[in-house]
Amino acid sequence: MLAEISKRMGVWNGNDYVSVAPGDIQTNKHVYVITHGWGRGMKDEMQRDPNAKAWEVYSDSDLDNGVPKPNTKPWGAWMKDMAASIRQVDPNAEVLAFSWLDHSATGDGVYAGDSQRESVWAGYRLGNLLKTVLPTGSTNDLRLMGASHGARVASEAAVSLKESGKKVSRLTFFDSPENGFAKNWFVEGKNDLDRNVLKQLLATNSGQGIGNGEGQTFVENYYSIFGQESVTDGVVNVRLQGTAEANNDAPWVGYPKLHGYPYEWFTRSASADSEFGLRWDIGGAPIFPFWKQDWLRTITLPPDPTSPTNTRWVQDDTRELDLVMDVQEGATQETTRTPAMVIYNREGSVAGSTPQAMLRLDEGNVLAPQTNATEAGSLLSGESLAPTSVPGSPAFVDLLMTTQTGDSYLTFDYEFVSAGDGDELGIWINDELRFVINGFDAPVGMQSESIDI
Repeated sequence: MLAEISKRMGVWNGNDYVSVAPGDIQTNKHVYVITHGWGRGMKDEMQRDPNAKAWEVYSDSDLDNGVPKPNTKPWGAWMKDMAASIRQVDPNAEVLAFSWLDHSATGDGVYAGDSQRESVWAGYRLGNLLKTVLPTGSTNDLRLMGASHGARVASEAAVSLKESGKKVSRLTFFDSPENGFAKNWFVEGKNDLDRNVLKQLLATNSGQGIGNGEGQTFVENYYSIFGQESVTDGVVNVRLQGTAEANNDAPWVGYPKLHGYPYEWFTRSASADSEFGLRWDIGGAPIFPFWKQDWLRTITLPPDPTSPTNTRWVQDDTRELDLVMDVQEGATQETTRTPAMVIYNREGSVAGSTPQAMLRLDEGNVLAPQTNATEAGSLLSGESLAPTSVPGSPAFVDLLMTTQTGDSYLTFDYEFVSAGDGDELGIWINDELRFVINGFDAPVGMQSESIDI
């Protein structure tokens, strides 16, 4: 067990993570534990040095003859930045980091199933290592944090620790892969925390295990591109927009940036200007369960025939750390919502494919400008929805609809008549991606799907 602690754990000394052993952690202190997620593209690096920790190892692309290139950082450098921010807010805290990169590292492909399965093992391992490192009879207040698949690691450890009598006052997720979009980008890699872990955590403390009160665990879920709102009672959900740069980038460039943004935002929330994130009052008054970031807006640029779109995101830096209550999340069916359907192509062109789509909103009225569909159950013509096929043109089509009392789900039919490279169909509801499929994965012929609204 001591060898495993040395291999996988480090304690922050104010400048870096150093080795930790049983007896090093003082009792009665807040103990923060940070863990990473899927190590996509890091397989070769970890095969060369299986004992390298996530916050020490560099990606091969950042090395020149084994020497780090200028202005590069270790793969898990964000774990050091977060430790420094935690100490800024909680100066007497102990901050630990946990590495399982030798189990989560894969090649460059999109198959994430191995990492996801290993995250369960890693969660049990982290729980056991903490029980060994912490003082006997410890009353330490534990605060576990995990990014991506690390959210599964942290939550599995939290359940194990609480069931053994330890105090886990905080559990933090950074873009845990949960939504339909994650199904394509994290093949077989969804954490599915609501079903797999959070119901177990909720069952602790006589069925009141999640919350901000005595004996409860404050669970906060920060999500951006692959995460989504948790449906487990008591979880505080924070929808983050990411940076303008990441939103303007091509998907294969921007999505990884958006995926990492929640832990970067959380690290910056240590600022004295913030009252959220690291500045939440843990153990204080109840906290509203739905929040969102609102620092981006779109601008329309002058026409440019070489650009696939004339719309760009811009950000107001003074508002990055501000959150506003997201009153539409968790709303009743009587609340107005505005679903939208988007057909898009990564290259900004639909040349070579003619996606057709039909939308139907059951048990309610459909309000669809520029279509003839105005009654319940009406079909929106695929022809009227099809984006232009001029190469280089924007391939976006938005339809705004208002639900009525009793509306329960959105059903839609779609077909990729001739799928080309990068063709995808995405359904956004209230700015949240709820369904996505690429043309090559879609079955042949017209397909039907539905989304619970």
